[in-house]
Amino acid sequence: MTAARHWAYGLIGRPYRRDAAGPDCFDCWGLVRHVFREQLGIEMPFVAVGEEGNLRAIRRAVAVSGWRPVRSGGPKEWDIVTMRSPWGPHVGVMVRANGGLLMLHAVQGLGVCAQALRDLPVQGYQALCWWRRVEGVGC
Repeated sequence: MTAARHWAYGLIGRPYRRDAAGPDCFDCWGLVRHVFREQLGIEMPFVAVGEEGNLRAIRRAVAVSGWRPVRSGGPKEWDIVTMRSPWGPHVGVMVRANGGLLMLHAVQGLGVCAQALRDLPVQGYQALCWWRRVEGVGC
């Protein structure tokens, strides 16, 4: 018997393209929207990456979709995480794969990848700004 392949595996390596929401290429918010639509049946509003006020727009889009700030503990599977990157505000979604919790995100110049949060500062990502969770999802 072979082990089942994680659903995110098919997304890894797909190219980054601004304002793309898949399935062939993604920007960071487009990937989050795609994952929630395909994996959880949750529609998230469009937000153009790179617009002035992008982070505020993403926070509003997440709030409209039922996500609320997490006040304690670290991120869990299905949480939406934002941070500062060398290219500006950045967002990804936490997934449980390969025995650990990884951030699935689309990176300019790299494409879709999954990384442990502890590895992101080496690439210039700064402190996590916040994470959001919807009641009953991933808890």
